[in-house]
Amino acid sequence: MKSEQTLQSVVDSLGEHAEKTALLVLGKKDRQRWSFQELAACARSFANGLVRQDFKRGDAVALIAENSPEWIAAVLGIIRAGMVAVPLDVQLGDKTLVHTLQDSKARAIITTKKRVERIEKLDLKEKAKLILLDAAVRTTSKAGSKSLRRKRQNSRSSVPTMARCCFIRQEQPARLKACP
Repeated sequence: MKSEQTLQSVVDSLGEHAEKTALLVLGKKDRQRWSFQELAACARSFANGLVRQDFKRGDAVALIAENSPEWIAAVLGIIRAGMVAVPLDVQLGDKTLVHTLQDSKARAIITTKKRVERIEKLDLKEKAKLILLDAAVRTTSKAGSKSLRRKRQNSRSSVPTMARCCFIRQEQPARLKACP
């Protein structure tokens, strides 16, 4: 008889599929390909980053962002860390968004630069920590060469980032930076 699997063990087992394609995003000018190994590594790294940022098992982490491979990796990382993913539609009205965030008691909100201003304006009783998904964008050209375009962060911003899923402390507390 097979032993029961947990969601965490399912996330951990993704890497067993190695270089097989897990995600393929076709854009107008480019494409992104993520292998199962890359997706699993990114999810583990994101999970470890959440734990290092003092989030605990059972904490609610909301996601308010467009669909992307980083969004998927973030959800898997949240699950891997034993936290509760609260995916929210970017089209929700402010009143519904405030109610849902407060009701879920989300300690963090994972979002994109495009959504930060809106989230910061919400009338939340308790402010959740913001984490950006789009600090770095990975692309694959038609020739297959991979590159990582790093978008510069505003040095005065207090919003940490999920830059290609690597959490490395900077000199400033509560800031995260991309993998080299």
